[in-house]
Amino acid sequence: MTPSEKKTLLARVIGWLLSVIFFMWTGFTFLMDWVGRSTALEDFQQLQERLPAILEWLYQTPWYVPAGLAALLSAVVIWLNRPQHRISTITTDEARRLGLDVPGGTVDVGGAQKTSLRLFYRDGDTTPDLVSQENLFRYYSLTFLTKGVREDGEEITMGTTTALWVMYDKPVTAANVRVRVPAGLGYEIKDFGPRHVIVLFLRMPSNATVEVETY
Repeated sequence: MTPSEKKTLLARVIGWLLSVIFFMWTGFTFLMDWVGRSTALEDFQQLQERLPAILEWLYQTPWYVPAGLAALLSAVVIWLNRPQHRISTITTDEARRLGLDVPGGTVDVGGAQKTSLRLFYRDGDTTPDLVSQENLFRYYSLTFLTKGVREDGEEITMGTTTALWVMYDKPVTAANVRVRVPAGLGYEIKDFGPRHVIVLFLRMPSNATVEVETY
């Protein structure tokens, strides 16, 4: 746990404790109104000198004072627990190594560390269905037919390959690409950069779910 996270945790704990104290203060004030302030004063006079003075100060305070303080502290605690978006940065050298053209300093990559695309190819259909995506700008699925000619002049299809070109919405700093395909479907990762990945399937996927992920 980093020092800043420790400070945030400590502030949250203190905020919750103070909120509980102020809500108890509010309840005590309402209790005094219900029992009767004059009766309570007669009982408090029998206690030690300081305790009645403190309690007198508590019940003389209007109810909206502790209630307002409790509401304020509750709002602070809620604000401290709000979701925070962390921005990732890379240095100039790292950006140039990844192919980003920048003049200097750091490059905001928008926190995009992971990209995934899941497609389903139907039997005989070259246009896949989009199942799910993360940090995706656009994708293209291109199918290529390899044809030949028999000795008698008949044209035949010798094979098919499918190329999947995935473009990211935000640049990624991840260095690994993972491809999930059904057993028997071969593939090659032809190119990969901070904005794209190109995967070549050695035959056209059929009734198959394909997933490409960077991490």
